[in-house]
Amino acid sequence: MAKAGIPRKELDRFEKGLNRFISSIATEFVKRAGKVITPEVILAAQRGLGPDDKPYEDWSPAYKKRKKDGSGREKRFLWGLTKKAFSKGGATGHMLDIRNFIWEKVNEFTVQLVWRATGKAADYATVHNEGLGNMPKREWMHLEAKRVLNRIDVLLANIAKDLGAEYNAGKKL
Repeated sequence: MAKAGIPRKELDRFEKGLNRFISSIATEFVKRAGKVITPEVILAAQRGLGPDDKPYEDWSPAYKKRKKDGSGREKRFLWGLTKKAFSKGGATGHMLDIRNFIWEKVNEFTVQLVWRATGKAADYATVHNEGLGNMPKREWMHLEAKRVLNRIDVLLANIAKDLGAEYNAGKKL
């Protein structure tokens, strides 16, 4: 019986090209995600939705009253900090301001969303996100809301389509 196979050299060449393509997708994702994905992450938090669109736990009656009496914003989750809380780096006083979020390429195949506040602002966000002390967990920094996942799928498909068209037009990736 005769057997045919793809030579190892060809498979290696294909793998290298595929890895370059994936790396190009990651690079392009970082460029585009701030305008397309980050607003959806923020919207999920503003709507009070954690991963899998599970609503945040309600505030206790005492805390709800304190929030209402102190700020008049009892219906908003994660209202954030005063503008004095941030002093450098372009970050703003509101936890969910889009300028507080940046996308980074960690390596050739991995990207991540980073919230860039430090000091008291970072401590405040961690208390909310992790549910520390008396604060119930309100995981606002996540990518698991349905609308976010849908936007990620669409963005990745568009990037792959665009990069494929560029490659087919002769551009080297």
